[in-house]
Amino acid sequence: MKRIKEVFRRYFFAGLFVLIPIALSVFFIIWFFKKVDSLFSPLVVAIMKALLPFMEVRHIPGTGFVLGIIIILIIGFLSKTFLMRKFLELVDAVMKKIPIAKSVYSTVKTLTEAFAPDNRTAFREVVLVKYPRTESYAIGFVTKRLTCGDEELDAVYVPTNNLYLGEVLFVNPEDILPTNLTVEEGIRVVASGGTAAPDCIEGPDKGENGGR
Repeated sequence: MKRIKEVFRRYFFAGLFVLIPIALSVFFIIWFFKKVDSLFSPLVVAIMKALLPFMEVRHIPGTGFVLGIIIILIIGFLSKTFLMRKFLELVDAVMKKIPIAKSVYSTVKTLTEAFAPDNRTAFREVVLVKYPRTESYAIGFVTKRLTCGDEELDAVYVPTNNLYLGEVLFVNPEDILPTNLTVEEGIRVVASGGTAAPDCIEGPDKGENGGR
């Protein structure tokens, strides 16, 4: 009975940790687009009535979605400007001083930065490592090279449940099988459950940055 409880507890919390970030992301996206729709839809309707007085316009479906995408693109553009970077640095400093929020904020920020499309240093290369058994290989992303005493190790992030959840393995470089996949291709392979994997995964070409 005790064994059953342990198994139940382990899988329950594993499922919970998978669902929570997905549920929060879906909830936020739905809330965001609904909020944009409620704020700007009346303005869009008023403009349409002024431009087309002969038409009866009450609500335009998809207004919140389209405007939400535009707002996200504008924020993404502004985030690259000097003033916005300074503002974000100020927000970052304030959030890190709030006792309870700083732990959650720092964790989420680290994750989002690691998977940001313009971050070229978080994932250095795509490799194959023997995990969880010596008879099988798992796709992984080399994130850092470090030393432990006299031994040189590679930190390899291996996604398990989805791209944002996984294991960090410290592996001897000699036990790593390098590939010719780019980081973007590796992410697609993981996100597709392996269906996007090429028919043949080869070692890196000589001269590539990811080659050993």
